[in-house]
Amino acid sequence: MLEQNATVTKQSNNDSDTLREEWKVIKKYLEEQGLSSEVAIQKIPDGVKVTLSDSLTFNSGSAELLGKARVVLGRIATVFDKDVRSIKVQGHTDNVPISRSSVYRSNWHLGAARAVSVVLFIHEKSSLEAGRFEASSFGKYKPVTTNSTPEGRRRNRRVEIYVQYRNESNASANMGTVAQSDLMPHVQSSQKEK
Repeated sequence: MLEQNATVTKQSNNDSDTLREEWKVIKKYLEEQGLSSEVAIQKIPDGVKVTLSDSLTFNSGSAELLGKARVVLGRIATVFDKDVRSIKVQGHTDNVPISRSSVYRSNWHLGAARAVSVVLFIHEKSSLEAGRFEASSFGKYKPVTTNSTPEGRRRNRRVEIYVQYRNESNASANMGTVAQSDLMPHVQSSQKEK
C-alpha cells in the first residue's frame, strides 16, 4: 500500500500534462497563493484526486473548516460541472487516540465529521445535486506513511477528494493505478437533500 502511494506520488509530477484545463487553473492558483505544499492535485484513471493537508483544513481535533480551506474549496467547487459523475470525500487521521474530552469517540468519527464538513461546504458552493456527493472515513486505517514520527502523523492527517468524471478514460499508460478499495470506502455516509 505505502509503495503504491509512493509510485503514484512520483508519477503525479507529470499530471499537469494530462489534467483537464480547469484543474490546471486551480493548480496555478495554488502556486500563486503559496499553497502547493498544502494541496495535491493528481490525475487518476476516471478523474482527479485532490489531497488537502490537515494544516490547511482543520485545527487539531476539530471538524470546523479553517478560513484558508474555505477559500481553496470554494475555488475547487467552481470546476464541478455536468461531466462530474461523483465526488467522494474521505477523511483520514493519524493514530493518536482521541482526547476523552473530545466530542468525537474515535479517529473514525473525527475523519467522518471532517469529510462531511468538506462535502457540505463544496455542495453549497457548487451547482451539483447532493446525490453526487459521498462522505466517508478511514480514520487511522489508511496511512500514507508511518505514524511513528511527527512528520508522518502530519502527512496521514488529510482529506482526499475523488472527482470522478463521466467521460474519462479508465486506462492511461502514463499513470499509476488506484485500487478500487481506495475509491470505495468501507464506511460511507451520504449527504441527502431534504
